[in-house]
Amino acid sequence: LVVEYTGEVIDLDEVEHRLNTFYKDVENYYFLGLEGNYVIDAGQKGSVARFANHSCDPNSEMQKWYVNNEPRIGLFAKRPIEAGEEVTYDYNFEWFENAEPQKCYCGSKICRGFI
Repeated sequence: LVVEYTGEVIDLDEVEHRLNTFYKDVENYYFLGLEGNYVIDAGQKGSVARFANHSCDPNSEMQKWYVNNEPRIGLFAKRPIEAGEEVTYDYNFEWFENAEPQKCYCGSKICRGFI
């Protein structure tokens, strides 16, 4: 485990509400989709994991594990991470109808061009 991804667990109705109110004029917010219809909103109460950037060739990945039967989400290293190296993971965005893909600037040799 590199770092646990924490924040408020909210349902999709609350996501929509926040997108139309709190995050209406905000370019960046920190939502991480979970199984079912739930999302972690790390915007106000999240750990430093929310600042991990995307890479098409990441050094870590999101994984789920359980503590006392409670699900947890965290970034786990896919390979050794050097001191001072940025921790990255593949955002694997799912695009909805009529949504424009976000250009990727990860710089990887295997960059897909879009997140």
